[in-house]
Parts: sequence; structure tokens; C-alpha cells
Amino acid sequence: MNISSAATLKRIACSIYALLALLAFGAGMAGAAEIEAYVDRNEISRQESVVLTLIIPGTSNDAPDMSQLEKDFDVLGRNSASRVSIVNGQTSATQEWRMELAPKRVGDLTIPSLTSNGRSSDPITIKVTDVDLANQRATNQPTLIDIVTDRESVPVQSQLRYTVRILTRVQLSDAGLTEPEAGDALIERVGDDKRSEEYINGERYTVIERSYAIFPQHSGQLTITSPVLTAAIPVERRARRPGILGGGALGLFTDMRRVQLRGNQIDIEVTSPPAAATAGWLPASAVTLAETWQPDPPEFKVGEPVTREITIVARGLTAAQLPDLDLPVDPSLKQYPDQPVGETRSEGNDLVATRRFRMALVPTRGGEFTLPALSLAWWDTTAGRMRRAELPARTITVAPGAVVTTPAAPAARTSVAAADDNAPPADVGVLSSPATQGSAGYWPWATGILAILWAVTLVALFRKPRNPVSEDADRGASERVLSIKHAVRNVEIACHANDAQGARRALLAWASLSRPTRPRTTLHDLARQVDDINIAECLSRLDRALYARGEMSWDGEACWQTLRDYLQRQTDSGRSHTAASPLPALYPAR
Repeated sequence: MNISSAATLKRIACSIYALLALLAFGAGMAGAAEIEAYVDRNEISRQESVVLTLIIPGTSNDAPDMSQLEKDFDVLGRNSASRVSIVNGQTSATQEWRMELAPKRVGDLTIPSLTSNGRSSDPITIKVTDVDLANQRATNQPTLIDIVTDRESVPVQSQLRYTVRILTRVQLSDAGLTEPEAGDALIERVGDDKRSEEYINGERYTVIERSYAIFPQHSGQLTITSPVLTAAIPVERRARRPGILGGGALGLFTDMRRVQLRGNQIDIEVTSPPAAATAGWLPASAVTLAETWQPDPPEFKVGEPVTREITIVARGLTAAQLPDLDLPVDPSLKQYPDQPVGETRSEGNDLVATRRFRMALVPTRGGEFTLPALSLAWWDTTAGRMRRAELPARTITVAPGAVVTTPAAPAARTSVAAADDNAPPADVGVLSSPATQGSAGYWPWATGILAILWAVTLVALFRKPRNPVSEDADRGASERVLSIKHAVRNVEIACHANDAQGARRALLAWASLSRPTRPRTTLHDLARQVDDINIAECLSRLDRALYARGEMSWDGEACWQTLRDYLQRQTDSGRSHTAASPLPALYPAR
């Protein structure tokens, strides 16, 4: 072989070595650039979670971008750790991340490729199966969530009992339960959690019950989304791939796993008020009217106040749903009402609402008076029929008040005595007795008493009264009985029912609360004093619908959508404002 051939072979060999070195370096770089990803299980139920582990070469502490996980998974928790090793003088470092993921739906879900510092992981497919409550019970799942309702169909605005039952045969740690969601419905918590025990397939389960009362606000189908229970439960140890964080979930509890349990979605049919409910719509399981007096029994005298208290008690309603009462009395019985007081409390699995109306009655003349009977129509949700709660009429007798008799004038008494100085007149009585001869009779005493009363009056005038109430305020008290919150509720109910007359009455009553001394008597008056053109047009449209000669349609729902923000804002602020100026935005002073 000549020298040139040897040189050629040498160049070829060098090229091959360089190529091999380049391939080896490239392969090493490619391996270093990849993120290793794996899960502890590839098949889980809808109620379970999966642990995703990422091993990232390098020393960066930047977390991988996990926003792509949010499409199909909830990230319940995450943890990280670093490891640095030195082998034959070569230093290598890795960052390990562990994330606990709960699936959002059933099916084949994909954990997408995740990136960090230019590196990426391979996607992973997880199979999520749906296990119903019966199968969970049959397989003795460690923790179950069950949803119970008392009915599948309810009238609008009536109470639906909704109970969440959590059954577990293991100890729950770091447990939390969200609230149910039900669209356009009011949801109230009822009572405290209840705890009991139940045996399923020979296994003892601890049962925790949480109750709610749900009040649908519109007819149609109501979908109730179950609360979500998130907790850590103990699980059997499994042989897992070793890592920096150890074999347990998130490396914090080697025998604990977080679960996210959801109960069944419930669909409820909400029915409209029946045609028989013509006298008013108050759906409840029981309604009563009662009255009490102070003093008891009451004693009526002219000029002396007697306190009357009338109470509405309704089972299956909130206090905001209870109406006001019309309490007419004879003009000779002056009535001074207090602001009504409402209260909602829990009794068993029901809400019980109470609304109290307290007033002082002051007779201005004696005689017999009749307090008229009171009647409140309500819909019995148990029997499915209209009923009435009633208070019978009461006849009262008012006795005359204390009457001060003015004695006869002294001149008359003198003239009688002068008629016969030797014979005292029979009608003078004590004035002719020896003990009173030469005295001035009752007048010195009467003068002294009048002086004392005058002094007391002067003191009272210069003292600040503890509770001054003007005559105008007394006359306006009955007009301000409605609370702002209940007035808004009346407008909403009338609009939802497309009851134009009811909406008009509710709006005028609402307006009377804002300015008792300047009552608005027509919707036209209200519309003229509104700055917002949309509100003014809404009121004018309602007015035209009521008084148009021909038939004119009125959309109560659209009207409520226009008025709602104004009314709701005032409802929220009304708790800290007096009734003297309840509607500054809608009815500004002019």
C-alpha cells in the first residue's frame, strides 16, 4: 500500500470516528433534552385520582406548564424535589415533580405533552370509568357520596329537601365539601351536619349528612349539580417506581391518596302555580296565624295604649317570602305599627319562617269596637290544595278614661249660704261642717296640683326626649311597614307571574317607602322622576299596558330584568339605611 492510500484510509477512519462521536453526542443531548413522565395507574374510576411524575434533567426550579391539564383534570396537589449526583467526577442533576390529578369526565383522557425549559414529555392516556352508587356499594368502595331529594317535582318557590350523604369506612383527612349549584334557585343550609353509622355488605360505614332547602324561582326543569368532596384517604401500599419523592402520593403521606367524589346530578321538574291558587301564591307545608296582647288579657280604656302582636308561622318557607298583612281598624282606634320582624330557623329537615307584626292601639272614645277577622291564603304543598289561615274577629269594649270633675264655682256656694245664714244647705256637704268653716274648699289643693303639673311640664320641655316621634311620623309609620327587601321580592314575583296589576301595586308600595311625605300615586309620576331612560320606559310601558283601550302585551320577565339591578342594589344597601331615603338612585330628590 502506497503512502497516498494509507493517508486516504486514515482520513476515512477519522471521519467514521467523528461521525460516531457526533451521533453519540447527539443521542446524549436528545436524551438529556427529554422529560421522563409516568403515572401510577393507567385506569381509574371517576371518583379516584392519578399521580403523575415528571423527571426533568437539569437544576432549574421552574415548574412545568400545567395549564394544558386543566381541560380534563383538576390538579389536587403538587410537590417537587431536586437530586444532584457525582459519578467519576461527573455531576448530574434532576428535578422531580409529582402532581395528583382528578379527572373531570369519563372516557379516555390524555395527559398532554408538558414542557419545561425547552424540554417536553410524551403524552399519556388514562382510562376513566364511571362507577354508579350501586356498584360502589357492591364493591365496598372506601368512600361514597349519595344525594337524596324528597320529591322529583315541586311547585315554583316551594321548598325542596336536598340531602348530601357521605359514607366512609376509612378515616378522611383534609376533607372539604363544596356547595350544590342549582341555577336560578335559592339554596339555604338547614341545621348542622348529622352523624350516624350504616352497614353495607358487612362493612361499617360512618355516615355524615348535610341538608339543604332549595327554592326554585322559575317553572321548568331545574338541574342541581352535586357538591364535590375532596379528601385524602388511606390506600394499600403498592410497588411503585422509586423516585426522589418516595413511593407515596406527593411524597408526603406514603399511604394516603386524595380523592374527588361527586354525587349524581339531579333534575327536578318545577311546576307553575295551579289554577286553583287564585287568592295568592304562598306554597308551604303549614301556615298559622296567632295573636298575643300586652297586657293579657287586654283592658281597653280611652287614651291608654294596648299592644297587639300578630305572628305568621310558615313551615317550608323563608321569612323573605312571607307577605305583609292588611290590618284595618276603626278610625277611633289609633294604630301605631312597628317595623315587622322576620326570622328563619331550622327545624328538622325544614326551614320555618316567622314574621311578627307589632302595633299599639289607642282608643279615642269609649264603646264597643270590632277588630275584623284576618285571613291569609296559602297553598298546601302536601295536600295539593288551597287553604286559609285565619284569626276570628274580636269585639272589644273600651271603658271611659279617668275624668277630672271640676268643683262648683265659689260664688254659687256663697249665694247658697247667704240664703239662710242659720241653716247650712244640704247640697254643700262638707263645706258646711265646722272643720271646714272659713276654708277655701278644694281650690288651694287644685291650685297646688296645677302648679306641680306645670313645673313637670316645664322640665319635660327642656329635657331631650328619649324616643321623640312626631305626629307626621306616626301617620307615615303604617306606610313604611314593608321592608325594602320584601318590596323588591313582591315586584319580582309579580313580574315573573306576568301580573301587571300586581307589579303596579308592588312598585307603588315600594315608592311610598322612599318618600312617605311625597307619595307617588301613578306609574306615570314615577316614570317622570327617573333619570335612567330605560327604567322610565319600563315603567311607562307597564302603565300603557294597564290602561290601553285595546289589548296590549306586557313582558314581565323583560321588565324585571330592567328593574332588577336597581332594586337589588337598594336591597343590599337598605340594611344600613333608614326608610326615610331608601331609593336615592331611582328616585332622586328634586
